[in-house]
This record gives sequence, structure tokens and C-alpha cells, in this order.
Amino acid sequence: MKFGERFERESVPQWSLYNIDYNALKHHIKVHTTKDQATTAITIPGRGNAALNKFEDGFYDELCRQHDRVDLFVSSKADEIARRLQHVSGLIHRLILRCATSSSTDRMPLKRRQRFARYERMVLQCGHDIKLLQRFVGAQVVAFRKILKKYRKWTGSSALGSRFRENVLSDPKSFTKRDFSQLQSQHHDLLQTLRGSLPANLSVSGGNGGVDMVEDGYQPTPRSGARSSRPGVTFANPDPQPAPGYWNEYDHGSEAGDVERGGDDYVIYIDPDADDSFPGVKTLSAIFINPVRRLQRLIRGGHAPESDDLATPDNERTGLLSNQSINPSPYGTQEGLDSVNSPPPGSRGSDDSRSPTALGTDTDTDTDLDLDDDHDHDVTRGYGSGSDDHLTYITPGYPSSYYSAGGAGYDRYYGPHSDQRAVALFRDRVLFWATWGCFAVAFVLAGIAAVLIKTGKHKMRVEVDAGVILNTWFPHVQHPIIFSAPMLGVANGTLAAEVSKAGGIGVVPGGYNFLPTSPQLTTLNAELTNARSLLFPSQTSTTTTTPESPPQQQHPLPTLPVAVGFILCHPSFASHFLTTALPLLRHHRPRGVWLFAPRPDDEISSSSDHEGETLLARVIRTLREEGFVVMQQVGTVAAARRAAQAGAEVLVVQGVDAGGHQFAGGAGVVSLVPEVGDMVAREFPGVVVVAAGGIVDGRGVVAGLGLGAEGVVMGTRFIASNEASTPDFSKKLILEASDGGPSTVKTSVLDDIKGTTIWPTIYDGRALVGKSWQDHAAGMPLEENIRLFKEAAAAGDVSRTITWAGTGVGLVREVKPAGEIVKEVREDAIRRIRELQATLTL
Repeated sequence: MKFGERFERESVPQWSLYNIDYNALKHHIKVHTTKDQATTAITIPGRGNAALNKFEDGFYDELCRQHDRVDLFVSSKADEIARRLQHVSGLIHRLILRCATSSSTDRMPLKRRQRFARYERMVLQCGHDIKLLQRFVGAQVVAFRKILKKYRKWTGSSALGSRFRENVLSDPKSFTKRDFSQLQSQHHDLLQTLRGSLPANLSVSGGNGGVDMVEDGYQPTPRSGARSSRPGVTFANPDPQPAPGYWNEYDHGSEAGDVERGGDDYVIYIDPDADDSFPGVKTLSAIFINPVRRLQRLIRGGHAPESDDLATPDNERTGLLSNQSINPSPYGTQEGLDSVNSPPPGSRGSDDSRSPTALGTDTDTDTDLDLDDDHDHDVTRGYGSGSDDHLTYITPGYPSSYYSAGGAGYDRYYGPHSDQRAVALFRDRVLFWATWGCFAVAFVLAGIAAVLIKTGKHKMRVEVDAGVILNTWFPHVQHPIIFSAPMLGVANGTLAAEVSKAGGIGVVPGGYNFLPTSPQLTTLNAELTNARSLLFPSQTSTTTTTPESPPQQQHPLPTLPVAVGFILCHPSFASHFLTTALPLLRHHRPRGVWLFAPRPDDEISSSSDHEGETLLARVIRTLREEGFVVMQQVGTVAAARRAAQAGAEVLVVQGVDAGGHQFAGGAGVVSLVPEVGDMVAREFPGVVVVAAGGIVDGRGVVAGLGLGAEGVVMGTRFIASNEASTPDFSKKLILEASDGGPSTVKTSVLDDIKGTTIWPTIYDGRALVGKSWQDHAAGMPLEENIRLFKEAAAAGDVSRTITWAGTGVGLVREVKPAGEIVKEVREDAIRRIRELQATLTL
């Protein structure tokens, strides 16, 4: 037999669709070679055969396509088997864990044993598929080898074979080099785990669990004295294995004397396909399913399916003298009588003469089968002629036409009359159209509801207390929600932890330098570790983490109820954020990430390797996929829209009253927060709005909530806190300042004096009016001002130090612990809200 004819059998028949096209490839070679199929055409010396070279290149490409197609199937099938094994492993381990918690494993419930049997069969099927896949791969390798051999034989060229073997078949990624030992080991370990978890006297299945290891009748016969090397084919062991003994209550019961078995073990067979559903469930389901089937039958104009579980009108019309359903042969015909009166072959009374005695009585007891012996004298018996050879038993009171070959039979006299059928048909039609009418009304009502939901969606979203959303992200918070700003050089892990412990949301500054050698990332690691030690003293991590060596921890730490703030305008953000800052975040697991000041190009232009997605959007998507709540600080409505489009979940709307860096062309919180809130409710329902800028006490919190914010951010107030890293002289300046308008200045000149060059022109900052600004306002050249600033810093003179602060600085009067500040401001806000409520009720 030629290989092309037996190729499908030597492969896996049910996967034959994925075999290489062996016969087509062989035919393709034939039609492009010489007639004798042995030699090539004569070529001019020194010049190659151009036609052969062209055909060889095309044939090589076709072989590569065939290889890639088979490789795709093998990879997909192997991955499928791996996923199945992983799924079954999870089921088995959960079942074993449940068994371990039970009091006795020797008396395992039936349902649990059936579940073990099903899982074993699933594992065995996976092992069977692994063998089939090995057999499939082996067949494809042989087919490729034979095709290359045919090509070399018919063209005389061995270049194609060498080229294909070297470039394709020898590739470690080719399916011909695939190793299935890992799948086999996983299957073997899983099977051993399953069988080892059962008590010694229980067996979930016998043999191979119902899995046929010989596919589609393919049983190759090995040569005598030789073992088959074909992958996936296993020959039966000629030595018969003893059949396992199964327990039964008669032979192995307590009275059967099990001790006399001589130590022989027995097993209990569990049928994995047994119906273990609750009794009566099928009947209840049939009550609901049968009306649907009848409706389908009415629509088709046919009869009920023969598989109905409950009785139908057709079943009710079965002849009383027969236990069979109605068939095309009318009752009383010769065929019908044979089926009713003929006793089973080989039974007593089976006689060809069909005598009345044989039909009506038992020869041993002489007892009538159809009538009681006590009433024999009251009943007249007779026999009607159905044929010359058979007698028909006639019951008195029925006309002879009932039993005749052309009679209507039982259905004529006891079936529904025509008027009854008309009523039943009318009732069915009414029910049918009523059902369809109910469906139509339901669809109309569903459409109306969808329209109402669609039109009222935005309004309902605005009316929902969005503070609930923040509660789902930060379950520890208390309302009104207060954030601490991520002020670089002022805030730290201790301050953030104390704010969170008091029911607020503390934010740790992460800086702007994301290079692997960044000291800011090293400081961030230390501050987050410190925050964890304050929030979870018993779960402090001792792992040392640096940007150059991200932590590798087997058990992740619990989530920190704080956030981390980053400034994005440094050039290292685009190239290093996901490789340096993200590993730190993965390790410490802060709940949120606060982003501010992306460069315009990162916010608008698409990234080079992600067409259609900006760099900022890609970073936000990655952070959200990691489970972080992403917040972005904005200062205009346009910036808020871009942030929401990029995927930010919280918008920190910062007004120009805020201290520190902000949008140069922003607006105050009184007008900015409501406008951003309206835009979000209209275009991005679900995004949370938080107010920031000039808020230092409970009155500012109430104002922010009244503007539509769901929380507020305070920065300047926390500068004067015990935990802040602010120098004492800066705290003294904050406490002494008053009249926040003229005592602060909003400008970008202070960054020029300080030498901070990372900020784009769209940002500036607000700080206390100091000597550097006063000299600039008096007309001092910038270069001279920079020189004096550096000399003062070198000499320890703090008179020219720049202190960032907002216009609310005049309301800060004393230094307090951060947690006490949060509680005091929250209580003040609640008191003022209640006062307003009392005023409105008057």
C-alpha cells in the first residue's frame, strides 16, 4: 500500500484536516518534472536550469506554508491540553481539600466518588490526546521526509531537501522538535495525585476509565521480535491481567464472611455517568419544557417528539389490548394481530396453530389470561376470522367491524370526536397567539425601558453619591474625604500614613526622575516601607528594593491605603517609568497613583510602538491593569477632558489658589470645579472629581463639596504639621503669613531663579513672597538674582529660600499632627453642614 493511501490512518484520523497535503504535493512534483520521472532535462554546461530553480523556490515556499499550518495546529492543541490539565488540576485539588476536611474518608458520599470518577476520566482523556498528538507529529515528519525524497528522486536535486531541513525542520521552534515530556509528566503526576487521594478500598473506575486508546480501529501489527517505534501507538500486553473483584452485598456483606477471602481486596465500582440529580427534577423540568415543545409542534404542524418524557395525546390513544404505540397497521389487521397475540419466541404457548387455548389460557393452570375464572359462565366468547390461519378473539358488545382488516379499530370508538378535536385545536391556537402576544408586549416594554434608561443615564449618574465609588477603592476613608497633596520635599511616608489612619487618603511624593540611578526612587522605596511599618506593623517587609534590582517576592504584600504622586514632565518618564517606577509600585502595592504635568507631546501624540494610543494613555492603561486607581491633577477643562480620555479614574481639579506648581492659565476652584463636573457628567460618567486649591479648614471642605466635588485636597495646611519634612524656618514663615493674596505670588520666575528647568511653559508655581521675588520686582537682572540665590544657599542663609504655599496660608495658625488636622477639619465640616441643614429647615 502506498504511503499516500495509509497516511491518514498512520496520522490521527479525526485530525486529518490538519495533515499536510501529501498527495497534492506529490502530484505537484509530477506535473513539473520530466516524463520518465527519473532525470532532469539537459542543461547547458555552466548554467543552471532556470525552470527547475523557479519551481524549486515556489515548492519550498509551499512546504513552508504547509509546515506553518501544521505547526499552528500542534501548538494550539498542546496549549489546549495544557489548559485542560490545569483546569482539571484545580478541580481535583479543591475536591481533595474538601475531602480532607470531612470526618471520615472511608465512607465517601456517592456524589463525591462519582466526581472523582469524572475527573479521572478527564485526566485519562488528556493523556490519550497527548499520545495522539505525538502520533500526529510523527506522521507529519514521515510525510515531509517522503515528499523530499520524492522530489530528489524525480528531479535529481537534493538542494531543496537540505535547504528545508536546515532552515525549517531543524529550527528549535518547529513542531518537529517539540517536547511533550512536560505534558506527560503533568498528566502522570495529576493521575497519581487523584488515585492516591482515595481510600484503599475505593476505586473510581476500572481500566482506562472509558477512554479508548486505539483510535478508529487503527491497530498496526509490529514485526515479530521488534517493538513499534511509531509515536502514540501502544500494543496490548499479551499477558492477561486479572480482572478486579467488585463488591456486592450478597458475596461480600457482613454475613458472607469477608475474612475468608484470604486477604483478597475488592473495589467498589462507581459509574461516572450515573444520574445524581435530585429526584423529581426531570419531571419538574418536563412540566415547563413540554408546553414549549407543543408550541413548536403547532408551529411546524407535526407531532410531538417521540422522546417526550410525559404522556401526550398520541400516547393516550394506544390500544388497551396492546402495550405498543400506534403504528401504521390498523388494529385488527393480520400484522396487528401477530404483534398482539403472538407469544414471544421460545415461550410457553408458542404454537403455530394459534389454538384458542394457546391464545387465551395457560396450559399448566388452565387459567384465562384476559378474564377472571369466577366469571367465565357469564361471558360469551367467540372468535372472529382475521385470516384463514388465525382466529381473532372477539369480546361481546363490539361490532365485528372493530376487528376486521378494514375497521377503524379502537381509535374510531374511543378516540376524540371531531368537535372535541376542533375545540382542542382552537384552544391551542388561542394559547399560541396569546403567548406570542405576551412576548410582543414584553419586547415593547423592554424597548421603552431601554429608551428611558438611555435618556436618563447621565442624570442618574450625577445624582448618585459618587463618594461610594471612592469608598470601594479606599474602604478605610471617612466622609468628607480629605487627601493630602504629594508635595515633593514636604510630604513623606509618615505624613501619608497618619492621614490614612485618620480616615483620609495620604499621598507619598514619588518625584520626577525615573532613571535607574534616581535617588528619588530610592527615597520613595524607603518612604513606602516606612508607611507600611506604621499602617501594618506586623507585616513589614524586610526586602531591600532598588531601582536597579526590582523586588522578587513570592507572596505579594497587602495593599497600602495610600497613593503615590509622580511628576511626568521629566524626559526619563517616556523611557524608564514602566521599567523602574512600576516594579516599585508592584512591590509596595499602594492603592492609587497620582499623575501630574505630562508633557504636551506625551498627552497628545501617539507613541511610536502603539499606534493610536498616546504615551500617557498607555501608562494609565498599564497602571489600571495592575490594579491601581489612577488619579490625574488638572487645571483646565481641556486638560480634564484629555485625562479622562486617557483613562484617568479620578480628576484632581486644581484652582489657581493652590500652592506649588499648577497650570499657568487656570481658574479658581469656584468656577473650575463645577464646569469640569458638568463636562464629566456629560461625557465621562463614572469619573470622580476632587477639588484642590486654597482649602485649609472645614469651611473650604464644605465649599468644595458644594461645588460638586466628592473630596478635597489640602497641601498648605499639612506644611505646618509635625510629620512634614518642612524646615522649621519655613513652618515659621507659614504661620506668620497673612492675607494670602498679596503675601503669595504665582509666577515661573522662581523656577528660573531656583534652576528648575523641567517644567514646560504651560506650568508655573505659587510661593510666599520672599527676598528673591522682591529683588526681581525691583528690576534686578535674572542672572544677578540667580547668583545671590546660590550664594545664600551655600552660606546657609534662608532669607532667599523659596517656600511654596497657597492663598489659604493666612488661615494656618498652629503646627499640629497630621492625623489631628484631618479629624479636626472633618468635624468642622460636618458641624457646618449640619448648621446649614438646620438653617434650610427654618
